[in-house]
Amino acid sequence: MYQNLTTFAHSTIADGGNSLDSRGNAASQLWYACRAIDKIGSGRVQFAIADLAEALGVSIATIRRYLKHGMRLKFFRNARIANGIVTLFYASTVQVCIANGFSNLGAVTEVAVSELKNLKAITTQAEVQKLQQASFHKARKGQKRPLPTPDELIPSSVKSQPCKRSGASGQVVQMGKRFLFVSPDFIPFGGSQKTTAQNLGRSARTIVRRLSNRNRSKKGLPILERRQLAVVCTPSDTQRIDALRLSGDRTLKHVFSAALGAIVPKCNIYGQYLELRGCRWTRKRLTAAIKKSRNSRNQEIASGGLIISRTFLQSSESLDNRLPNGFRLPATIC
Repeated sequence: MYQNLTTFAHSTIADGGNSLDSRGNAASQLWYACRAIDKIGSGRVQFAIADLAEALGVSIATIRRYLKHGMRLKFFRNARIANGIVTLFYASTVQVCIANGFSNLGAVTEVAVSELKNLKAITTQAEVQKLQQASFHKARKGQKRPLPTPDELIPSSVKSQPCKRSGASGQVVQMGKRFLFVSPDFIPFGGSQKTTAQNLGRSARTIVRRLSNRNRSKKGLPILERRQLAVVCTPSDTQRIDALRLSGDRTLKHVFSAALGAIVPKCNIYGQYLELRGCRWTRKRLTAAIKKSRNSRNQEIASGGLIISRTFLQSSESLDNRLPNGFRLPATIC
């Protein structure tokens, strides 16, 4: 009944990072499902708990547990359950971010209710694709000749074949099953797993596991095509690298020889399978809410400091009255 409904998922909220534990990540699935059911965005949703449990592929007890965790983490404001029908009032995106300490939305993409069980893997892929798009636009900025798009650099065939596509500066020399060999003057771009891990508050190993095609195939997700850029060094650089390697320099552990000579591996280029959303209005509202919350917190701290100083001053005056004649507290304490 609810399987084909879709909603917009945010990589920071869906993953949780350092702000949410596993309970919060599970509660976000129910929150996204409620947003998908409530098509008009009223903040109030009513559904049969058995039907939603079937759509998410979990039990009714699990839905109740998700609801309990969501109430604790302020994903939901109020809930009523009667005769198997749940009436739920859920919080907005900005309210969830403020309550759980999220400063940005991350990558935003459309996810079906039936795919919420794989929410982390999908939003991680969206975050990598977002970083890749930003890197691509930065690389082609100010260039006279256009860069080849990621879809042009990752064909459907994985057989090794030469590629003559020219970029803004440099060209693709050869395409292999894993590496995409480019000339030294090629401007590299792509999605960094290390940066993705930092943005989501996870370890690099976790990001590698989520992007692994072996794990994706087990979860029923499509295979993620990728190539790793490898810059082919010039003959002079190759001789210098060989000399340093013979001298035992360990800084060259990421530089190794191939059929084309010494190469320097760069970040991966992924196929762009997801349609990312900008959500500029929501991002502006979140920025304004964070600024307002920070200003109010500073005012509370400032006013609290005055109250503390007055209280301490009153206590010091009363203490002076109890001291023997001739003894006074230092003025610095007051």
